[in-house]
Amino acid sequence: MDNFINNTSHFQINDARQLPIIIPDKITLEKFEKFFKQAVQIKKEQSNEIALDNIQQEIDVLVNELYTI
Repeated sequence: MDNFINNTSHFQINDARQLPIIIPDKITLEKFEKFFKQAVQIKKEQSNEIALDNIQQEIDVLVNELYTI
């Protein structure tokens, strides 16, 4: 890991270039936005944490698909 990203407190431009950033397509982005909005609404209403956990699991699945993990 030390070789992957500079482990100092300074962030260099070359460190950023090594991060695996994937730009999602429009459909995938809309899926994420749907879950984000649901999560924010649940937090505002101080609703059931189980519902929030379910949304987190759905987001995790989408991220894994996006990064083909």
